[in-house]
Amino acid sequence: MKRILYILIIPIIVLVGCNGCNKATNAAGNAAQQSDKQDAVQIVFAAANEDTTVVHTDGVECQISVVLYYAMGGAVADSVNAAILNCGLIPKNCLGSCKAEDMPNRANDIAKHYVKSFLENDLDLPYDNPQLFFDAYSKMFFGRDSIICYEYGYDSFMGGVRNNYQMVSLNFDLKTGKLIKLKDFIKPEAEGKITELIVADVIKQFDDCTSLQDLQDNHLIFSEFDPYVPENFVIGKDFVEFIYQHEEIAPYAVGFVTAKIPYKDLEGCLR
Repeated sequence: MKRILYILIIPIIVLVGCNGCNKATNAAGNAAQQSDKQDAVQIVFAAANEDTTVVHTDGVECQISVVLYYAMGGAVADSVNAAILNCGLIPKNCLGSCKAEDMPNRANDIAKHYVKSFLENDLDLPYDNPQLFFDAYSKMFFGRDSIICYEYGYDSFMGGVRNNYQMVSLNFDLKTGKLIKLKDFIKPEAEGKITELIVADVIKQFDDCTSLQDLQDNHLIFSEFDPYVPENFVIGKDFVEFIYQHEEIAPYAVGFVTAKIPYKDLEGCLR
């Protein structure tokens, strides 16, 4: 088994609370000069990468790659990392310390988990010499106000008849490190209106649909249950993106279903 581990410090410094502004800089020196301000919270994001090629007993190879962004910078960073590890897509046996210095070990644990799973399972190969892989990725970007958005997901084909996709989005208040959940973000009484906006946006994505009934009949979207607001969402700069997991509301072939709702349409709906 060939294994490569490297840790990349991403030059993204986040300062929150400095005269009410958020700043990202590529110059760590500039950030260091500003970090002595008492009202500033500093978070540095880094990425731990694991790349492994593992060979099954029958000679079939599988490429396993894990890229895990994590936060550095004290208690706020620890809070962010704890939410990342508990996002629901990371195997329970890979959970552990959320301290920045321990997060590369979590990436290693994830890679080892899928190596073990691959080696222990009987392979169900649909054809000769398939390209098998497990690719876990993460990324972060700035959202609205003092919010940073984080995405973790994976794409894998380790046998069977099709790829497996999953993805989760997290939104953090950088002033506190708190994970912003759906109930923290939208008003309960606005759920019906937001659901209607989501359905309307999804309808516009299909040329053969002008109604919810068309979505259900033509693409089997929301065919098994009534529409709802998903827990997976991104608080972007100009809009909120609501994301349904792969096969959550539609067949495999449809893929992820998303809806982008501008803030002007959400007036009175958000906390």
